[in-house]
Amino acid sequence: MSKTTQLSEGIALQQHVKQAQSIKTDAALVNLIKLVLSAPDVFVFGELLALDNVKSLAQKGGECQQHFQLLEIFAYGTYSDYKAKQNDLPKLSDKQAKKLKQLTIATLASQSHVIPYSALVKELDITELRQLEDLIIDALYKDIVVGKLDSEKQVFQVDAALGRDLKPTDMDNMITSLLAWQNQSEVLLKTIDEKMQQAHNYRIEVADHKRDFEKKLDDAKGHVKILMETEMASNLDPELMGGMGGGGEHMMGIMGLGGMGDRGGRQKQKGKPSRTRQVM
Repeated sequence: MSKTTQLSEGIALQQHVKQAQSIKTDAALVNLIKLVLSAPDVFVFGELLALDNVKSLAQKGGECQQHFQLLEIFAYGTYSDYKAKQNDLPKLSDKQAKKLKQLTIATLASQSHVIPYSALVKELDITELRQLEDLIIDALYKDIVVGKLDSEKQVFQVDAALGRDLKPTDMDNMITSLLAWQNQSEVLLKTIDEKMQQAHNYRIEVADHKRDFEKKLDDAKGHVKILMETEMASNLDPELMGGMGGGGEHMMGIMGLGGMGDRGGRQKQKGKPSRTRQVM
């Protein structure tokens, strides 16, 4: 699990939530909120805001209500949100101001992968670029954001960012977005299944065509072989073989027909004895 993921899950907040559950007085809750807002390892606050005794501070006015509203800004808002209401909110300590500015960078990083320095300077109310880069570098070390600074182009290139708390009023929008994504995913999966079935059917069709072609090819080869054998047999004419003399007899002998010629010759010799002519 990455440190950015751990920050998003609010592991460091758990001990403060357990402590808040047992607190009975408003003053103690306000002090706990101050502690949490200054804590160097706490960057999500949703579980604390969800506690009934913490939510009750919003209805009590004065310092209680102010710190509840400040806690909401740290959970959902940005530094510019604080600046817009700072006259009605507690003054930030240096640690709290730095944390809120880094949370603001995380919000901007979740909206764009490339953030111009000019946008950061305006949003964070910073006048010096060196001060801005130091703030981002510290956020990088804390894994609030992941990316790199490009001083030449004066942009911050974002790879990942801390996931901040979701406003209760934004829950319906989130559910709508998730349902839309689910529907799109189902359509995509259906299309993929159809394409896979088409590919499967095509493979079967190709295999069938290949088998048919190979069978026809084997049949054609067999037919050609029969034709060639038939043609060779028809070319072996008896008279032609007889006119070949000894060569013909030799050929007939090879073909197993030589014996028939020998027997015929011997029969002819028996029927008419040969005579020897005496030369005077």
